[in-house]
Amino acid sequence: MKIINLDLYNKLFDLYNERNKIVHRYIITDIKTFTLYKIAFEYQKMSEKIRLILRKIEAEQFIKKVEYHGIKILILIMMKVMLHC
Repeated sequence: MKIINLDLYNKLFDLYNERNKIVHRYIITDIKTFTLYKIAFEYQKMSEKIRLILRKIEAEQFIKKVEYHGIKILILIMMKVMLHC
């Protein structure tokens, strides 16, 4: 099951790297408060994309009459992300 494409994976990866800068090195980096706003806005956009992906998965479950439980769906998403799908 292909959950996210490479472009979405790369954007999520970039956001995660920016998140690390903020959380771990906010004071000692070139991050400005305005940059926080821009990064948060990008997270908001990515969140909507992931929500739409999950909606498709839910529709698939309904059509196939199967159910992916919380942990299984997280594992599926993580596997797809790790495989750069």
